[in-house]
Amino acid sequence: MQYRSFRDLATLINRQAHRINRMGADIVLGIPRSGMYPALVMSSLLNKPVADLDGFIAGHVMSHGKTRALPGWSASAGDYRTALVVDDSVHSGAAASAARKKLQAAFPELKVIVLAVYGSKDWAHHVDDVLETCPFPRIFEWNMLHSWVLEKALFDLDGVFCRDPDDSENDDGDRYRQFLRETQHFALPGGAVRGIVTSRLERYRPETEAWLADHGVKYRHLHMLDLPSAAERRRLGAHAKFKADVYRGDPDALLFVESEPAQAREITRRSGKPVLDYRNMVLASPDKITPGYQYTKSSQLLQRIRRALVRRVRIGRHAGA
Repeated sequence: MQYRSFRDLATLINRQAHRINRMGADIVLGIPRSGMYPALVMSSLLNKPVADLDGFIAGHVMSHGKTRALPGWSASAGDYRTALVVDDSVHSGAAASAARKKLQAAFPELKVIVLAVYGSKDWAHHVDDVLETCPFPRIFEWNMLHSWVLEKALFDLDGVFCRDPDDSENDDGDRYRQFLRETQHFALPGGAVRGIVTSRLERYRPETEAWLADHGVKYRHLHMLDLPSAAERRRLGAHAKFKADVYRGDPDALLFVESEPAQAREITRRSGKPVLDYRNMVLASPDKITPGYQYTKSSQLLQRIRRALVRRVRIGRHAGA
């Protein structure tokens, strides 16, 4: 599983700014919506005018701040000679191809360069350049809640779709039930998720299902912890083990999204599968955490070394003969 965060995106663009500058564009155009963030970062780093693709075709260019001069800026789209069209990623090439055709139809004299920040290995069939090859499966922080991964991911609830209860609310009684009914939501998924796996107790299922329905959260499965009390849950330390067991038992689940960093690492260790630490927006990678993965990688390395030594011995024997 490949994962890229906002930080990864901005860092990559900063490191590749010299390459982008050599393309010689006098304006940066973002393909709505995912292309707008990298387009804004590029335009800021290179001090170039910027616009969204459709706005530019309609004749609109974003203005610039009064405290910074912007060489070559013009309010007229027709004054630009070379446009760098930017998207966050390329796969089928449909968006890039459509963008190129629309620009060339609107401005026949405009030179169009299409750039994707991330591309699969056959990117050259679709765009002029990419900043980094990023194979599938892959997810991006900026569109994760509106992408294919929803149907393949299990999600924690508190700390992901809503806040965690504070100490005064977490009484395992009336105040907690009020929290479950009234807590405000964070960012919500744009489609149905494979499952929600929460350490909330099973006896709070009615309040939990009602809150999810009220906020339009769709899901296949809602897994809740079947224990008699929150005190028993704390005594057993059951949070991560419960989530890892559900995750490991679902062969079609490719990702777990967990709000608590220590639990994210523990779920990865126990399941041997990737977990997104939602608080820090970093991926807990199985091959770095799980002893089983480390053992497998070490065994593979030893086998390669053994085969190399055998080949060397054989070559030495033939040379001696």
